[in-house]
Amino acid sequence: MFSYESYKVLHFISLFLLIASYSVAYYATATKKSKIVVGLSTLFIFVSGMGLMARLGIKHAEGYPLWIILKMSFWLIVAASAAIIPKRFTQKKLLPYSFLFIFVLLAISVAVHKYT
Repeated sequence: MFSYESYKVLHFISLFLLIASYSVAYYATATKKSKIVVGLSTLFIFVSGMGLMARLGIKHAEGYPLWIILKMSFWLIVAASAAIIPKRFTQKKLLPYSFLFIFVLLAISVAVHKYT
């Protein structure tokens, strides 16, 4: 078992890696390696988030607090957009990419303030 701080460091590193790999996937030629990094960093964010929930004492059998439901919803939108945005928006990628960052900032804000 990892400590709370270890999960938090893994969560932050995975978040940074996700944003960096999204940038590469959207603005460079999207290679298979960048798509793999996007998927792995999304997986690490999810796993470390579940570890953080366990360290906070939140049980899976109970209902999740509102802030976790909101954060998971925002991350689902961010993760799904990894496959949709590069294919649908071939010319104008700045607007959807900006919305992606808005959802990331909303997820961070929800986690910091822990809305109930």
